[in-house]
Amino acid sequence: MKKHDVWLRLLSLVLAVVLWAVVMDQEDPNKSYTYNDVPVTLTGELILKEDLGLSVIEGMDQLVNVTVNGQRSIVASLRKNITVTADVSSCTNPGEYDVPVVVSAPGTVQVLSPGRNATIHVRIDRLATKEVEVRLGKGGSTAAADYLLKDPTSPTTKVVVEGPESELDQVAYAYAVIEVAGVSSAVKQDCEVVLYNEAGEPVESTHIRSQTKTVSVTLGVYQRGTVPLKVTLKESDTVKADMAQVRIEPESVRVYGDQNQLATLTEINLGDIDLASVETGSAKSLSISSRLPKGVELETGQPVTALVTVTIDGVDTQALKIAKDDIIVTDTADEPRLNVRVMSENVEIQLRGSRTDLDQIKASMFTVAIAVDSSALGEGTHTVTGLVTANGLPEDVMLIEDKVEVQVLIESGAAFEPGGIQDAEGVIAGSEAAQ
Repeated sequence: MKKHDVWLRLLSLVLAVVLWAVVMDQEDPNKSYTYNDVPVTLTGELILKEDLGLSVIEGMDQLVNVTVNGQRSIVASLRKNITVTADVSSCTNPGEYDVPVVVSAPGTVQVLSPGRNATIHVRIDRLATKEVEVRLGKGGSTAAADYLLKDPTSPTTKVVVEGPESELDQVAYAYAVIEVAGVSSAVKQDCEVVLYNEAGEPVESTHIRSQTKTVSVTLGVYQRGTVPLKVTLKESDTVKADMAQVRIEPESVRVYGDQNQLATLTEINLGDIDLASVETGSAKSLSISSRLPKGVELETGQPVTALVTVTIDGVDTQALKIAKDDIIVTDTADEPRLNVRVMSENVEIQLRGSRTDLDQIKASMFTVAIAVDSSALGEGTHTVTGLVTANGLPEDVMLIEDKVEVQVLIESGAAFEPGGIQDAEGVIAGSEAAQ
């Protein structure tokens, strides 16, 4: 080989290398490229939590835009190899901090932004927990017609909430709402737990959460209905049920309860009316609520008592007052040493019979006898029971009640013999009356 051939070959190689470099520079030039929304990875969180009991409350999910410069073939597919970190281990107290960010890129790639002084804003606080009660509510429309919603229930009565120590006090209770829409049978739902403050407003802090996201809530359903009121008439020898007219006010009431019980409840019986002693034409109050079967309740606003009026064909009732002069007092004390004075001006009795017979009745036909043990009762005012007796009543006139209440005053004074009869002033006159 000739000497000049060697130099020609070396020159060709150098030219080829230079040409390759020129071509490569033109085909793969340096280029600036921006990657948007690159996530910032926080470091040092474990140190904060384990050593100081602190946590990052805000600034965990921040994004930054990263601009790099390098060969186009490299920077165009560099996103997965770019990392942005921020070390929070130096944030040793609760508060807000601007933490420097560090951007790393491989090889000869140059990071243009963010620069060395770039930071992200974070908030550090101490996390705490507390237990709050769960309150339940009903949402949506009401139950179907003739049904009534029970109060919702849940096996979960309390939940644990967690968040920044400085914000946790604003949580007063947790609230879960079960939705109803024309229900006619019991429903069960998993209901979202929402945290509320003392003012009854939802807690707006995004840093506080309930460890329990949902609770199971059950809503029972009552059936509603209208049930008539009735009474049972007890006949006597002279007064039969077909002689009596009964008026009950109200005639019926609205109730609610278990569907099976309500289906068999055809009436509510208020009790017995004794026709032998009933005051004809007078209204008597009878309890409704106490006559309801177990599991059945009156709807809100319904009366708890009813007025029952019984009238009997050909029979009237008449009130008559017996004056104190016709009240006989007997002091049954072994050694009477006190005065007994009748304080009631009169007592009232009730008679029943035909209007013709009742018109013949006079107060003088009746006396009231009371027995008082003054020693046992002692001084003062007392209410005692008197027994009413009648003389010369027409055969068909009946004394409805033969017992009355009489008020007496027992006071100190001269001793009297037992079994005395009161004078016009109502004072027992014992041995003096006998003389």
